[in-house]
Amino acid sequence: MLFPMRSAIDPLLLGVEAQHAASLRLCRIGRGGEAAQDEAVLMVGEKIEAFGGALASLARGGTLDGVVAGYRQIVRANVHRLLEESDGMRERSADGR
Repeated sequence: MLFPMRSAIDPLLLGVEAQHAASLRLCRIGRGGEAAQDEAVLMVGEKIEAFGGALASLARGGTLDGVVAGYRQIVRANVHRLLEESDGMRERSADGR
C-alpha cells in the first residue's frame, strides 16, 4: 500500500534534494572566480531547459509524477557533479596547487 504514497513522497524528496544542490551551488558561487561564473550560467541554462522539458512533457500528455521523476534525476546528477568537483578542489588545495 506504500505505492500510492509515492506521489506524495517524490515531491518532498525533490525538495530535499534540490536544497542540497542549491547549498552546494551557493558554496561554489561564493568562492568566486571563473568557476562561480560558469556555475551561475550553467544553473540558469539548466533551469530554462528543465522548465521547457517539463512543459513539453505535460503538453504531450505526461504526468506530474513523470515531471517530478525527471527533475529528481537532473538534481541528483547535479549533486553528484558538484560533490565530485568539490572533492577535486579539496585534493588540489591539500596538495598546495
